[in-house]
Amino acid sequence: PKTPMAVPSAISWVSLSPVFTQNIRIDFGSPLSDKPEGVNGSPITKYHLEVATGKNEIQEVLISSQVTIEEAENNEFKLSFLGEETGCISVDTSVEAMAKAIENIDGVGKISVAKSYESNYLLKYTIEFNGPSVAYQDLPLIGIGDIATCTNSLDIGIDIHILSVQHGIAQFRPGVFALSTNADDLVGGHFELSVGFQGQFDMLIFSGNKPALLHIDPGSRWVSTMGDDLSSDLHPG
Repeated sequence: PKTPMAVPSAISWVSLSPVFTQNIRIDFGSPLSDKPEGVNGSPITKYHLEVATGKNEIQEVLISSQVTIEEAENNEFKLSFLGEETGCISVDTSVEAMAKAIENIDGVGKISVAKSYESNYLLKYTIEFNGPSVAYQDLPLIGIGDIATCTNSLDIGIDIHILSVQHGIAQFRPGVFALSTNADDLVGGHFELSVGFQGQFDMLIFSGNKPALLHIDPGSRWVSTMGDDLSSDLHPG
């Protein structure tokens, strides 16, 4: 009896390589469970592709108070980030003052800050790390500094919470290599490049009619051939 049609599994392998700044070449293999047409299988007509793009780190500073935010505006606090603390910040400070306080920390640079009143008792600052120094990075969560050192430290009933809204994700950056030669004329032959290989590698090859196993340990520059002489079959690279 024929088995019912089923959704094919994921593609068996995929390789991405940059072509230009706005183009990516994608090579892939068909799903291993794909049934051929005529064996109760339907041919695959399209693939859905999702390309991840870089994202900036976004965090929120939430200030809640048992009295209104307006009544609590003279209270002060500090934020800590990347091992440093800001100066004292008033509860209802402007977006410009909040941005400047965080930007003064070494390694931060420019950021964007938005301010919104969720209610009379809840204030939210949304901080996006979008400057050249911190954009597209997964950054640690902002912390609360030593509030006791501020002249008007927080009254009882005022709480500050830091939330992560979006983790930073690095952008795709194509690798660029420059090759040169000191030859006086055109050169011939070929060469191979291998960049950044870190994992274990095993491959079964045939030298003549005899099978042989290649093995490379993670991070190693040595190729083990299990006693077989494959010098005529291997190219440096």
